Amino acid sequence: MGTVNKIVSIAILVLTLGAAVMAFLLGKKREVLVSGWDKMATSINQTAASLDSGSATKYAQELQKTNLAHTNFENLDKMLPKLPLQAKAVIAQRDAMALAMKDIATTLELEGAVEADALKSVSSYDGGKTQIVDLVKKSQERNNKVMEGLAASCNKVGVKASVADLKDFTKCQEPITKFGVQVTKIMTRVKSYENHIGELASAIGASSPSLGGDDFETSLKDTVSAASTLMNNFEQTKKDLANEKDRTKTTEVKLEEREQKIVSLEKTINSKGEEIDGLKKQVAQLSGSGDSNKETITILEDGDPRLLKYIKGKVVEMNDKWDFVVIDLGKQSKVKQKIGKREIDNLVMLPSNSEMVVARDLGADNQFVGKIKITKVYDNCAIANVLPSPKGQSAVQVGDTVFFSEDSINDILKSREVKKAPEKKAEAKTEEAAEPEAKKDEEKAEEKAEEKKDEEKTEDSSAE
Repeated sequence: MGTVNKIVSIAILVLTLGAAVMAFLLGKKREVLVSGWDKMATSINQTAASLDSGSATKYAQELQKTNLAHTNFENLDKMLPKLPLQAKAVIAQRDAMALAMKDIATTLELEGAVEADALKSVSSYDGGKTQIVDLVKKSQERNNKVMEGLAASCNKVGVKASVADLKDFTKCQEPITKFGVQVTKIMTRVKSYENHIGELASAIGASSPSLGGDDFETSLKDTVSAASTLMNNFEQTKKDLANEKDRTKTTEVKLEEREQKIVSLEKTINSKGEEIDGLKKQVAQLSGSGDSNKETITILEDGDPRLLKYIKGKVVEMNDKWDFVVIDLGKQSKVKQKIGKREIDNLVMLPSNSEMVVARDLGADNQFVGKIKITKVYDNCAIANVLPSPKGQSAVQVGDTVFFSEDSINDILKSREVKKAPEKKAEAKTEEAAEPEAKKDEEKAEEKAEEKKDEEKTEDSSAE
């Protein structure tokens, strides 16, 4: 029994020592567990507080109310399930923000922006965020420059706009719409200018300018240069025409003086008509036409239009610029009139404003070329304008023959008869007025003759 008791006592002692050791070890483990629990609770509270910060959630406050101390572990099953919900909300918000940033980059057409997964990753988030922010800044700078340029362009074309208006979502559409309308008007106006300037350039013989290209200034300068040349030529033509008008006036004055001389000569010719008729009869007798029944030969005097049928000339010069010719006939031109066996030189007076026929000698036949109208007559030459020729006939050339047609001569004769008609009437009136005076002179002469006879009779009776 004693041995058993000893063994039991020893066993109890060993167990006691073992229990003491186990109690000591358990105490140490409990201290570590409590310390770890406190650290875990602190970490959970800090994490919840960090997640609550700025997120408008209140998980940390609820955890503090719950008290996560190891002494209150029985309440953990009420609060801990809420922590995954908070984590899910944070993760969902992170993913949404990552997708939103990618959508922003896509909407702004930012080339090279990172994908949404890179923004979700903690390791690549900062780099992706920085990249997108930089791209957004560049995009904003570009947009600001575009808006500044657009605002300046709007103001240049008469559309009031500012950068602030263009940035305003509600006000931006109005200036942009007006700017588009104004640009359309300007382009329409430019197109109209281009068409009209092209027509003007074509009219003045210049190449049609292109206002749509970068070299439009050179094209316009070419057109302006052509127009300037045309204006210079026009001014020179005006000066030439003015000089020509002055010469024409001088010529008209001379022609008027000549016309007066011609009228005087015609009066002289008319006054000597009887003498001319007597000379014609004498010439007819001298020419051997003794038969009084034969027709009397007509002698044409200097300047008689009927002499024009005997005269022919040549074109000696052609002026293509003013479309006139110079012929070798003038005031001193003469023709020979055959009277019997004799020839008489007659001076032919070319009438101004009369037409002559132009023909070309082709050997056996003469080709009709056209007509000219005499404008100026000099001593040995005359100037004439070329009249429009019928379609298909040749132009006048140097060497062509010119002469008066029967129609032209008849027109000249008729014109002279019309001019002489008033003069003949005036002469007739003068003769009628002179008849009473002539009768009075005759009566006086008869009275004087009778008186003289009476005196002679008285003298004879006295002598007896």
